[in-house]
Amino acid sequence: MIQDRFVSDQAELRVGEVAERLGVSASTIRLWERRFGMPRPLRSVGGHRRYSEANVEQLRALRDLFGRGHPLGRPDEGSKGDVEAILAATRAVLRARTPAEVRDLVVAFVRISGGDVIAADRSGADALPFDLSFGEGEPLLPAAEKPSVVRLRLERTLPALHEDARRIVALLRAASDARSDPPAG
Repeated sequence: MIQDRFVSDQAELRVGEVAERLGVSASTIRLWERRFGMPRPLRSVGGHRRYSEANVEQLRALRDLFGRGHPLGRPDEGSKGDVEAILAATRAVLRARTPAEVRDLVVAFVRISGGDVIAADRSGADALPFDLSFGEGEPLLPAAEKPSVVRLRLERTLPALHEDARRIVALLRAASDARSDPPAG
């Protein structure tokens, strides 16, 4: 389903209101959006940014990270690194021959990105809602501390990789089923 990028009932705050809440300038918020590719506010019919509470929380996390002295990179450095990492991980997943190999590659991506992988039954508030096992063994969830650079980057990159990996696993299973079915005759 294609998401409508215009204002919904949940995205009603203007950039100035968000800036005032966070104690930063509106231009700082726009810079963060360009630099880190998030949040992605909805737009009014006139093209004005409209932020949801979830967008405000993402921006608050960035502000807090800067406040604690975390270096988040030069402009576009984070985005370029994320794009290269997701491309490399997606290429590896496309070459996988088994669902277990896909699982291992996605788990490796999370760990290389600085995140942890935990059993779903031991998950807490730091877990992200993506089962990395793809049905191969017990459910595994990625985890990263809130707020952290690692978490922000995983939130931005992992959804696309997870969806690609899920589709590859489905194709691998369908091919395996086709090979194991006796020929019709």
